[in-house]
Amino acid sequence: MSNFFFAPFTRITKLQVLKYLRNLPLLTISIRLPQSFTSSTLASLSVTLVHPSHKLSSSPRVHAPNFPKPQYESWWIVLGDAKTNELIAMRRTVLRGKEARVKIDFYTPEREGEYNYSVFVICDGYLGIDQQEEITVVVTKA
Repeated sequence: MSNFFFAPFTRITKLQVLKYLRNLPLLTISIRLPQSFTSSTLASLSVTLVHPSHKLSSSPRVHAPNFPKPQYESWWIVLGDAKTNELIAMRRTVLRGKEARVKIDFYTPEREGEYNYSVFVICDGYLGIDQQEEITVVVTKA
């Protein structure tokens, strides 16, 4: 960090800011889905969240000093179609340890073809650290 950024802070405040930044959840996301799906069936995709700096077996606490009780990190995995503004599937998860695997079930479209969806990973405890991945779902005849 540059000295310009930290210039107006006291030494204690600087240490608090650095501690906060070190504990921010910076996730790595990987998505697994089959090559193709049949139309109008229940399908699933797998999302793996990896929190490399998290070492505990419980969910990490969110830095919220003015909140009346402890808050814990949790994540929303949302599958949607941005083109049609359609919510396709949604699931909430908590990281216990460094990694979480989440299975999301959804119904495939009736028509065959390629569908471009977005997978959003949204943290309910911090603003601005959400992530978005684009996926293509190939639907074939049943």
